[in-house]
Amino acid sequence: MYMRTRFFLVLHTIFLASTLGTSAFAQTFVKNDKFPVFTAKDINGEEINLNNYIEKNEPVLVIFLFSPKTGEEMATKLSVLDLQFGGKKLEIIGVGCKENTEGLKQFASRLDLKFKIVSEQDLSDKSWLSKADVLPMILFVAPPSMVIERVLRGGGHQLSLLKETAEFFYRKKDLETATKMLDTSIPDEKTNASQELQELKGYILSEQGKIDEAEKEFGAINATAGLAKLAYMKGDYQKAIEYADQVPNDGYAQTIKGMALSKLGKTEEARAILQNNENKIKYDWMKAENLNAQGRISQETGDDTKALQEFEQAVSLDPMNVVALSNKAVVHQKKGELDKAKEILTEASKRGEDQVTQLLLQQITEQIQKNNDVERQKVIQEQISQLTTRFKELKESGAVSGDTWDTKPPIVAFLKGNTTVQGLLLDRAGIDSAFQRELEKTVKNKLTPVQVVEREMLDKLLQELQLGSSDLASAETQRQLGKVLSARFLGFIEFASLGKSPMVYVRLVDTETTEIVGQCSSILNENDLIATIQKITEEMEQCFKETNRSVRGTVISVADNSITVNLGKNHGIKEGCVLTILRQGEPIEINGKKVGFRQEPIGQVEIQEVENEYSTGTLKLSKQDAKVEKGMKVKGNLF
Repeated sequence: MYMRTRFFLVLHTIFLASTLGTSAFAQTFVKNDKFPVFTAKDINGEEINLNNYIEKNEPVLVIFLFSPKTGEEMATKLSVLDLQFGGKKLEIIGVGCKENTEGLKQFASRLDLKFKIVSEQDLSDKSWLSKADVLPMILFVAPPSMVIERVLRGGGHQLSLLKETAEFFYRKKDLETATKMLDTSIPDEKTNASQELQELKGYILSEQGKIDEAEKEFGAINATAGLAKLAYMKGDYQKAIEYADQVPNDGYAQTIKGMALSKLGKTEEARAILQNNENKIKYDWMKAENLNAQGRISQETGDDTKALQEFEQAVSLDPMNVVALSNKAVVHQKKGELDKAKEILTEASKRGEDQVTQLLLQQITEQIQKNNDVERQKVIQEQISQLTTRFKELKESGAVSGDTWDTKPPIVAFLKGNTTVQGLLLDRAGIDSAFQRELEKTVKNKLTPVQVVEREMLDKLLQELQLGSSDLASAETQRQLGKVLSARFLGFIEFASLGKSPMVYVRLVDTETTEIVGQCSSILNENDLIATIQKITEEMEQCFKETNRSVRGTVISVADNSITVNLGKNHGIKEGCVLTILRQGEPIEINGKKVGFRQEPIGQVEIQEVENEYSTGTLKLSKQDAKVEKGMKVKGNLF
């Protein structure tokens, strides 16, 4: 899993004494609220300033509205948590109400509390205290956006507090911290609280990719919903459905069933199951997954308005659900609302570590910058106009032939293939575009000398020419497009599902012969696109090596013992490469018809200087009577 350590400030609830009688009807803290920033001095005289956390992702913040009369039990529980994780992963700040500083000092001393405590009297802003409707109260707040992720009211079992805290880190994708909390704290007993901790541990292990260990945890407590989730993650959708059918009254198991059915193309049946079980789920983060799944179905069936509502409901239940946030952003992106999409993705990136979110944010930010570059847009539009005219001329004349001797530079244009495969519904919106753009960037940066046609220009050209996936399947169109773009290869990216995990395929087509010269494939890991792209890139590298193993070119100048050829860095030429020089020999005849000429080797040129488009080397003749002239052909192997 790609992630970084997240720290959360556990904000301790402030207890209001005399005002509680009327606070039942007052506004209270809820998820997704922005927590107010305040300053204060704690009971030891140290300055506390919440502004210091706004620009950080760690640690995490709390406010514990308490009074010494009602907060002793919870303060003791928090103290245990503070001893293990305080200051590193979470920052506990207690705020005592209806008690002066001296009284709070005695309270802290008696319980041996080490976390920070302030008196309500020393707060720079006290207005928000009226929102504490129940005492004690614990607010989990995630910097840097200072969003309240969850609210705990009243007391509770020590294990309940532990579960809420570990679950918070789990939803924040800090799986290492969540695991450490549970590894040292699950008692060997069969209580509901301990089994809930064990179930949570199973989900954490599954997110870490430790499927066998997770299966053991779920199996030990008969957590059938967890087993269904594992089957779903492994791409065994039918097995996930079978597990879910064993527990028809388990709302989360039925959610997994709905998600599995959507993967199998049964979207209407999936939608019905998801909607019917939405209110039967015990945890908010599970409900959020249900609503996100509904949103993806609405999104793929064209109901963006409904999809946005469902994604927003998911985030209201689980503010750490960056998947729902990123899916929401993609809706705005496809509507052309790039600034809104960027705003949502920026917020999502603050709430949790997520590779797809980061990729989408980076790509949309780059697109906004390019769109705002007026001069660049003007140049691209001129190029599009020229390319469009050239393509139409080639199409009308049917002439795509040209020199077939000289090797073209390995330039590839990536295109979306036929992805309208029945049954393919990815969990993440925008995966196809994010994958394609990141693949283009990786190939461009790592597979020298392969070059990539610029995405923006290609998209606009296809739009101008009104070429869809069916048009691009035509061999004639592929040849014409390759000629116009000077692209030697077209790379068709296709996503498919064969009843198991979704797959991604990249089919490389030679634009001159329209033959498939390579097909790369990988299981699509939606949560780790980089790993998937790395595998595809490695396979593509081998394909390009095979097709670019040998090169052919032409002598463009001769000066004494120095030869310059039209092959350079862009073709893979390096210093030390040796090319054979050929002269035209006897004609080749078949049935009395001249079909070509034999190529006779007369010497070699060892390359010493290399530029992008050409290279120069020293001549070594093997035939004494031979003379090298401009226009002669050369060939050689790159490796």
